[in-house]
Order: sequence, then C-alpha cells, then structure tokens
Amino acid sequence: MSKALRVPKWACIAGLVGLLVVWTGLLIVTLISQAAKKLFLDNRDISFDVRGDLIVFTGKGNGGTDLYLYDLSTQKVQRLTNSPWLEKNPRFTPDGNAVLFEARREASNPKGSWNLFTITLRDRKLKQLTQGGRSADLFVSFLPDKSTILAARTSRLTTYSMGGYVWDWYAASYYTVDLSRQRLQNFPVRWGDWYIFGFSPSGEHALAARPISHAAVGKEPEIWLLEARPLLQQGQIKGRKVAEGTEAVLLPALNQIAIVAPSGSPYWREIWTVELGSGRKSQRTSFRSYVDCLRADTKNNHVYFLLLEDGASMTYSLWRLHLPSGRLEKVADADLFSDPLGNSKRAKGDR
Repeated sequence: MSKALRVPKWACIAGLVGLLVVWTGLLIVTLISQAAKKLFLDNRDISFDVRGDLIVFTGKGNGGTDLYLYDLSTQKVQRLTNSPWLEKNPRFTPDGNAVLFEARREASNPKGSWNLFTITLRDRKLKQLTQGGRSADLFVSFLPDKSTILAARTSRLTTYSMGGYVWDWYAASYYTVDLSRQRLQNFPVRWGDWYIFGFSPSGEHALAARPISHAAVGKEPEIWLLEARPLLQQGQIKGRKVAEGTEAVLLPALNQIAIVAPSGSPYWREIWTVELGSGRKSQRTSFRSYVDCLRADTKNNHVYFLLLEDGASMTYSLWRLHLPSGRLEKVADADLFSDPLGNSKRAKGDR
C-alpha cells in the first residue's frame, strides 16, 4: 500500500500566497479598469445625486436597479420608479421638481438601447427625452440656461475583454436636448477632446477634463477651468489647467474645486481640494481605498461620494465631507443600495 502523499508546509504557504496575489491582482485590474473608463463610461450599478436633504439614488429593484429617494432629515426611503427597466445616473433637474436619468428597457440585454427620461417628484409623471434604435445616450450636464442638457450618444457596440458587449463611448458625440421641446442639436465640442463635468451657477465657467490615451499609463486626466461663452458658442477652448484627476466638482462659494485623484498608491482614490486663486492642493480624505461618484451640495458646501468598503464584493457606502470644517460623516451603509426599502425600517429601529 502506498503512503499518503504528504505536502510540505512551505508548499501550502506558497499556494496561499499565490492565491492572495491572484486575488489582489484581479482587484487591482478591476479598479484600474474603472478609473480608466471613468471619463467615457458612466455605467455604475450605484449612482446618486443630492439636493439639500434629499438624495436620489439607484438601488436593487425589479430590472436590476430602480430609483429611490432618501430623506436625510428623516432617514426614510421612498421608491421613485418601479419597472423592469435598468436605470442609472439620476440627477435632479435645476428646479428640483424632477429627476433626469438613463434607462434601458431591455434590462438584461447588453445590446439594448439607453435613452434619457425625466420623472417628476410630485406626481411621478414619466417623460422620455430621447429616442434611438441601436444607440446609447449618456447625461453629461445641465447647461447654464437650465432648460437644456448636454448629453452624448454612441451607436457603436464593442466586445468586452471578459466577454459580452458594451457600448463604445470612445466613438460617441456630444449633442444638446431642449427639455421642453425635446429637440436634439449638435454641440461644437468634440467628445473625444474634452469631457465636461459641469458649469458654474453664474454660467461664466465650465469645469472640464482633457482625457488621456490608452497608452498614457500612470497619468491622470488634466482638469481645466474654461470660459463658458466661447465654449458654448464656437467650441473654443479658453482657460487654464487647475488640477489632475478623474472627477471634479465646482464649489463657487469657497472658490475651490474638489477632485478625485490618487494618493500614495495609484489604486487608492481620495478627495482633494484645489484653491482656484492660489492653486494650492490639499488632501481631504485618507481612506486608503477607492472613492467614486463625486457630487457637490453647493448650498451647504458638502461633497458627497461613494467609498469602496469591500473589494471582493465591490460594495460601497455613502459619505459626505463638509469642506470648511473638514467634518467627515458616513451617510449610509451599503445596505441602502442593496435593500433600499429595508433601510428605512432599520433606521427606525435604531432610533
């Protein structure tokens, strides 16, 4: 009878180390992929927007994701949509009376078209803003007139490295949509040259990023403060570089911008602020993790963001930072997104 095979202890340890290296490598690849696509592909399962004490967000729903409202003052969650569609990237309209979002009617079909919709908060009236056969629309920003949105559209599908299809946002073009007449018009800036984050409340400036190429490994997109009028009228670029990073929001009352940029490790993303007068850059968080989906509450000088809590399951929690005081708060755990309606019950039980 042969003796049982005995595996040396060092081999077991080496095997465990190897598995850890592989897992870490997969996580790093995932995070790099997210950061690289940030400027041209906003396809998050979780996204949100904030207006005062009200947050609109995507959470688990019938079609994979539905839209919900979270009241910060009462910690209550209400369902805003209840459909078999896949919905993402919700944004409050400038008047605060409705939410604009992207939706795919064929939730499980990666080749399905994405269109833009609005839904009113008071009576839940749904309105489709864009039509399209085999194409995908992406909300970019509201223009200074507050009645027109800037969006992007691509009609090209490409194969994903891990299998399946995704919309190719490198082949997209900008266009504008009038919210009342739903008329589409060309926009004088080339999508591949600049990604526009948004405009200042006064309409004088635009915050935009100059994307990096596939070959520019280890570099961050350049963030510029541009003059809005020549940009909107002739597509002319007049302004200056103010920072480098993957996301940016403008805080006019503080004369600052908040950005998401690396810190320590290229795989860690933190919140930084940049003084527009002096150019002084300050790191404002030290999570040693991945920060995503930056939003600004300009009235209260907060920035809200998602924080990666678990790299294995890719779960995020919701946080906010009060910029004048530096006060950092966790707004909600990952349960808010995985079980939105159950969050209200848990919050009630905690009080």
